[in-house]
Amino acid sequence: MAVADTAFNRLKAFRDVVGSGAMPGSSNLADAIQSYGIVLRELRHAMRDDLGEPRLETDVSN
Repeated sequence: MAVADTAFNRLKAFRDVVGSGAMPGSSNLADAIQSYGIVLRELRHAMRDDLGEPRLETDVSN
């Protein structure tokens, strides 16, 4: 599943930003969190679609 690979790569990018010493509230940390959250939501949708389950009404990525 390509979206799973993308999610994994974004998670590693998020880890790298944190590991570089990014401070809470910094724009690069906020961008990494947002980027990961978006693809994580896409992954959740793809997994539920694959299982034939309805998508969640509530955004649980926050």
